[in-house]
Amino acid sequence: MALQAGHVYVTRPGFTVTLERGVFQLGEPVEKRGHRRPVDDSFAPADMQQEKAIAVVLSGMGTNGTAGARAIKAAGGVCFAQSPESAEFPAMPTSLIHAGYADQYWRRRDRAGQSFNT
Repeated sequence: MALQAGHVYVTRPGFTVTLERGVFQLGEPVEKRGHRRPVDDSFAPADMQQEKAIAVVLSGMGTNGTAGARAIKAAGGVCFAQSPESAEFPAMPTSLIHAGYADQYWRRRDRAGQSFNT
């Protein structure tokens, strides 16, 4: 699937998605054991989009997404996080916020149907 402006893309649970030459590639299922970073892996090619890259980190376990967000911020992109108080699993958005990479954070229901101002 080709990257298109004005669209939001969500990683399929249990898989890694990468962007190669403007086309999304669905990777093999991630291993059940060991250190998995599907969100970081999905964010990694976003630095090629430079200031056009946007990352959104929602409820999840561990620090997955923080390293990818660092690359996006270094390239001039923008990162958003769900408010840890509204997340079922607050570790991922908390990690992003504590690392200083979240430009904004909000409760999930507060953003339904709204656009972001960057």
